[in-house]
Amino acid sequence: MVALSVSSTNTEDRADVQDLAGGIFDGFFWEGRR
Repeated sequence: MVALSVSSTNTEDRADVQDLAGGIFDGFFWEGRR
C-alpha cells in the first residue's frame, strides 16, 4: 500500500502534483491477482 499526500493552496500546482503522482504510480511493477 502506498499513500501520497501533498498540501498546497496554489491551484497552479495541480498539474505538477498530478504528474508526480502518475510518475510514482508508473514506477511500480503491477502484477495481476492470482
